[in-house]
Amino acid sequence: VTGNLDGFDTADKLHWLTQSVITEKGPVHVDSENMRGVLSLDKETILKIVRKFVNKVGKHKFVAVVLDTPRVNRSVLKAYEEEEPEIAGLYCILHIISLFFKDVFEKIPALKDLWRVLNETSVRFRRNRFLRDELHAAQDTPEMKRRKEYENGPVGYIGHARTRCASKYRVAERAQRVNVAARVVVASPRYAEKYEKTNVPDRSDSEDEEEMEAEVAPDDTGKKRSLSEVLYEVKTNFIQNDVAQELLDQVVTVLRDAYKMMKMVDSDNLCAGKVWRTAWKVWKTLQAQELKYPKFAAVSELWYARWRELHHPIYSLAYLLNPEYWRCKPWDDMEVSQDVETMLKRYFPDQDERSMIKIAISHYKGRTGAFRHHDS
Repeated sequence: VTGNLDGFDTADKLHWLTQSVITEKGPVHVDSENMRGVLSLDKETILKIVRKFVNKVGKHKFVAVVLDTPRVNRSVLKAYEEEEPEIAGLYCILHIISLFFKDVFEKIPALKDLWRVLNETSVRFRRNRFLRDELHAAQDTPEMKRRKEYENGPVGYIGHARTRCASKYRVAERAQRVNVAARVVVASPRYAEKYEKTNVPDRSDSEDEEEMEAEVAPDDTGKKRSLSEVLYEVKTNFIQNDVAQELLDQVVTVLRDAYKMMKMVDSDNLCAGKVWRTAWKVWKTLQAQELKYPKFAAVSELWYARWRELHHPIYSLAYLLNPEYWRCKPWDDMEVSQDVETMLKRYFPDQDERSMIKIAISHYKGRTGAFRHHDS
């Protein structure tokens, strides 16, 4: 199994540390520990919790333990691997990729101003219930159905996220869809009179906590304005801003594969054997996108830096032994071969035993011996 420790806060502001394992049949909750009275989750405190968790399930059952990425957790994983070399200490891939998206919008100059516009537009549309109703109505009009500019079917910008992280990318995706629906609403004469008579407060409570993301800045005013004024502001600053629209489309296109990988790992399915190859494909795709879209120069370097941060030799071993990628010949990659050697030494410290495992792997590579049959 793979063990996972993650914290969460309850409505009464209590912090709990949940402990669960991922098996072939899905996740299993093991325990939850109340952190009341714990002044700080330092290295020794977390290390004790990890030891207790692993021992409770059975040390012999564990392949890896997964923690989030704060600095203290990194020191915990390093220390625990030294204690138990057969149990890999892994960082949460979901959080690492989310940090990559944060890097992109903060470190690529062209995207800094775009993020401000996207965020303001997204907040404006999502906080006004009346306006959201109008956008839903717009998607059922013949004009909306004729348009092919939006992706993934109907406008889904106020639905639940398909993954918990990457809020900046999700806002970009939503803004792309909102823009299409908004153009229909703004251009439709049958809404004009309703707009002029309807006052919409700049700030309204949201019933959906998912919509109120931490990165959304609150409005600085509580004045009521007509809906036509709200739409005109959005139309001027965003809908008719061709530069912003073009850059927005590029953002969604360039980062799509990274987002797909995030959705792959944000599941209860075992996917360690796919991580190396998927991350490599995202890296190569980003390099190609850099040539096509010069404004995204260095985006592949940002991805590679985060990949080096999350990478563990066990991903290379899982990649090599995944039959799905046998035709890719992962053993030809020098880095993969070195990682496999590292993990074999950890799992099989005895030289003779390790030699037997290497012979079995060579049979797997050449489809000989026990692996000569197609269903072996």
